[in-house]
Amino acid sequence: MQKCRVAIAGLAPRGMQHADAFLASADGFDLVAVCDLDVERLSKPSARLNASPATYTDAAEMLSRHSPDVFCFCTQPDVRTEHGVKAIAFEKPMAMTLAEP
Repeated sequence: MQKCRVAIAGLAPRGMQHADAFLASADGFDLVAVCDLDVERLSKPSARLNASPATYTDAAEMLSRHSPDVFCFCTQPDVRTEHGVKAIAFEKPMAMTLAEP
């Protein structure tokens, strides 16, 4: 199985939960890059999770350099539409039930 390349924007506690999940599923996912405006947060994935993703403070630059298969945005979604991301991991559900439009 080919791994999906993952980039995460937003490394507050919720973003780190996503990083934990992707790294725990390393057979299917490769966390290649992370982004946050808070420079101190950028050291969390490497220090806490024994991973070394590339780090950015600009999501557009991260996406243009890494072309991820999955963009997990735990922040405002405006930048994702500009880079042709193949799949998106939503922080919040799109609907509460399958019946919702």
